[in-house]
Amino acid sequence: MAMSNGGETGGKGPGVFDDWGKIRPHHVVPMDLPVSRISCQEIWNKLSESQKHFIHHFSRASWSGSGICSSQISEESPSVLRLLLLLFSSTGILDLKRRCHTVGVTPGEWDWLTAYAACFMTNTGNYFAFGDMKFVPELPEHQLDNIVRVCPLKVRSTTRN
Repeated sequence: MAMSNGGETGGKGPGVFDDWGKIRPHHVVPMDLPVSRISCQEIWNKLSESQKHFIHHFSRASWSGSGICSSQISEESPSVLRLLLLLFSSTGILDLKRRCHTVGVTPGEWDWLTAYAACFMTNTGNYFAFGDMKFVPELPEHQLDNIVRVCPLKVRSTTRN
């Protein structure tokens, strides 16, 4: 996930880094993104088995197409999507957070990771859906490497070159 000034935009605007090698602040995922839990258990319980079956398969089809959508965003988006899905689905979220803590990931860095993942999933890629502007995690690259290393073996073997 290393980035270079101007080369990581895919022809979509200015580079991620300014002239001094610092990330441009408007390219970093904002920490004040609202994330809400959608409670639908009550409505789900009122559905017929046939309706539940339909919704299940509709949801699966939607996720199956997410890789195609992400490939329309940028060349790297499908790989980032696979990495995030593996990171957050290979183990429970609390276990992942605990593993991250064991390698020195701070609570702030954990928040940066989850904010980036939420923003990426919302946009199905690493460009904001509005403004055609790339965003990057504020998480230091070495910490992202540490997070990938402490995840179950199947994640590392799938995401490493």
